[in-house]
Amino acid sequence: MAKLYVDTKKRRFATRPSLYGLFFEDINRAGDGGLYPELLRNRSFEDSLYPADLFPRGDDLVNEGGWEFSWQKGEGPARWKKGLEPTDIPAWYGDNAKLSLITGQTLHKNRRAALAMEFLPGGTVYNIGYCGVPVRKGEIYRLLFFAKVHERVELEVSIRSEKEYIACKTVRLQGSGFVRYELSFAADRTDGKARFCLSVKEGGQMVLGYISLMPADTYCGHGLRRDLCQKLEDLHPAFLRFPGGCIVEGFSRSTVTRFRNMVGPVWERPTLLDLWGYNATQGLGFHEYLQLCEDLGADALYVCNCGMTCQVRAGVLMDDGVMEELLEDTLCALEYALGGADTVWGFLRASMGHPEPFRLRYLEIGNENNGPEYEARYARFRNRILEKYPDLIIVANTHVEKSGLPLDIADEHFYDRAEWFAENTRYYDGYDRKGPGIFVGEFAVVAGAIRTLYAAVAEAMFMVGMERNQDIVRLAAYAPLFENVHYAAWEPNLIAFDGLDSYGIPSYYVWRLFGQNRGDYVLESRQECGSIYAPYLKGGPCLAGAVGMKYRNARWKGQEAAAKRFLFGSVEERGSGIFCTIASGDSSEEQRAKRFEMEGTVLITMGDDLTSREGAFEIELFAEEGKELGIGMFASPYGEARNSEDSPWNLFSVQPLRWTIKDGISRLQAGVGFRKYSLAKPVKVELETGCYHHFCMESDGRRLYCRIDGREVMQAELPHYEEIQTVALEGEKEILLKVVNLAEEERALEIILDCPVEPLYKAGVIAGKASDKNSLADPEAVTEHWTIHSGAAREFTYRAPACSVSVLRIGKGE
Repeated sequence: MAKLYVDTKKRRFATRPSLYGLFFEDINRAGDGGLYPELLRNRSFEDSLYPADLFPRGDDLVNEGGWEFSWQKGEGPARWKKGLEPTDIPAWYGDNAKLSLITGQTLHKNRRAALAMEFLPGGTVYNIGYCGVPVRKGEIYRLLFFAKVHERVELEVSIRSEKEYIACKTVRLQGSGFVRYELSFAADRTDGKARFCLSVKEGGQMVLGYISLMPADTYCGHGLRRDLCQKLEDLHPAFLRFPGGCIVEGFSRSTVTRFRNMVGPVWERPTLLDLWGYNATQGLGFHEYLQLCEDLGADALYVCNCGMTCQVRAGVLMDDGVMEELLEDTLCALEYALGGADTVWGFLRASMGHPEPFRLRYLEIGNENNGPEYEARYARFRNRILEKYPDLIIVANTHVEKSGLPLDIADEHFYDRAEWFAENTRYYDGYDRKGPGIFVGEFAVVAGAIRTLYAAVAEAMFMVGMERNQDIVRLAAYAPLFENVHYAAWEPNLIAFDGLDSYGIPSYYVWRLFGQNRGDYVLESRQECGSIYAPYLKGGPCLAGAVGMKYRNARWKGQEAAAKRFLFGSVEERGSGIFCTIASGDSSEEQRAKRFEMEGTVLITMGDDLTSREGAFEIELFAEEGKELGIGMFASPYGEARNSEDSPWNLFSVQPLRWTIKDGISRLQAGVGFRKYSLAKPVKVELETGCYHHFCMESDGRRLYCRIDGREVMQAELPHYEEIQTVALEGEKEILLKVVNLAEEERALEIILDCPVEPLYKAGVIAGKASDKNSLADPEAVTEHWTIHSGAAREFTYRAPACSVSVLRIGKGE
């Protein structure tokens, strides 16, 4: 039986009120059509236009460093375009009407296009929104547009289902130049797939400079989608990190996020080609983020660009002039948030309806940047910013204190399989208590059983570890936050939605349960429990060495093993051996290798075994000076692909245990590429070069043995983890216990307290089958349920359900 000992007389430290927060990035069309509930896609008609510093290659765009991404002439990634009727102006179509873009004499200097319409009698122009224009019966929708005509036009404006009108009004267009029009509709039925239509019965011509359709009922009346914001409010967030994420970095100079482009009237804000493949209106701008923070009662954490584009996407280092401009842009943003109404940017904030400063407490310099170039920029930004705003808490992307730079908080990101989180619940136990604070800025299970209860429980194991270390772990956020189900660019995401409805994945309910049950102090506690060997440890062997590695006589469990699946590289026979090769000149393959930190390395599975946990892989490898030799075991996909159209044979799903030798050092690691970690200390080996050696990598289901020419070189216990994780907290009148059970069976937990407690206690439990998921059709298949239990005492037993997260609230006794 597992045991938990709690010493209520020893308070380790106070709980951190700031621990649980939010991270928003405009990915998966999370902004427009989502949190920012614009119903018309391509409202400023610029989606098919691209910046001058990007170059078309077929349906893709390429930056100056050669990074290529799917754009589809403004529709986004190729899979988003499936099923759409072709159009030159994304989301806009004509029926007995001709459409064309005008790139001169637009509404505003920041508007790069206007939409010219020529209607035949009875002609209609329509917009299909974000996979439909969603409306709900009885709700009011507000239309704002700017139009100009040469002759008076009677324009019918309507929302229609496939065969019927849902709402309709007529407006007379007249006057010279662009004229502003506003009107409201009430929908007489609900339809998630409606169209927005403009019709001219008699025919005519007009030019649209900008058009927007938004619901009248929004969260706190501040323009954001009510149900999505309510889900955020229910998490009790302490902070909101925005606006990214990778979009802050951009992938060219023109795609960097800038504060000045995120404020002012929405029809004047320039659109931004989002790094995730689509145009963002920036209607969800700096003011809107700050207002959301205020409405949620959360502190603002703004992320600024420090003069670097995304380093894993052929990054660009800005010159000194551009870097200074970005620094000034950041100072202007801070003045907008924190300055008095008598300052330049504070005055603009006041004119936007908020005369008092906002609560912007944190500034993060850059996103996922690193290296000496980053450190120089970080130091420059930090020094200048603190001169004017000395109370700001500065967050760095890396541990710059190791280079002698001052640091308040370091941002650490973790994307891995469920078992990594379960294996690393003690990750922060050994951190220097005199070092910087930690922001676990982004983390999620992204491989294996994604979006499931099992993934949520594994994340909860890690979160318990954060709670036990919240003297140094000051902030944490799941990532990404939102996903429009029709526009997934990354999976999983905490909250998914379509035009009308939304749901949280199981991880959402873990965050809600933990965020709503914090306690005041972390208590001294100790646990005893059994271990679980990671279930992904199954499957056959693989080649995982350098390009050019030569081998022969590969055998798995005594049988000949041939190369089967080529995740990176290929093989070809030459004379007495087989060589690992990789295609040269393939830019997409080179980009993929760089992204996964696999340059110069192959990953090739051997044979068809997908299930074995035991066995021996024998192979002869040719030793050469400076050439890395590498083989692996358990090279099979674990769980599902992150995107439904992906093959499971990818580097997120296939992460073998890898044994390598290079320059006389033998290493044994779990994983390949950027996601690897050590299983044992490296050891020195002497290996004669210019000849073959017999390698054997063998598992007995619990340990791994590595031998060369019959001599054992290394061994290690297979990855495993404690089946239960716990943390004990104290409230004013209660003891709170968080109990996470990742085992496939119920576990009895004997709880030993040193104080009297009330016999009745509350238990909030998230439990079910490991594979359980939520969906739009069944949004709370996995959620927390509260029940009353009896039997609490100084010593009592709690039966933690299989694959579960529990919070026990136990009243203090007299």
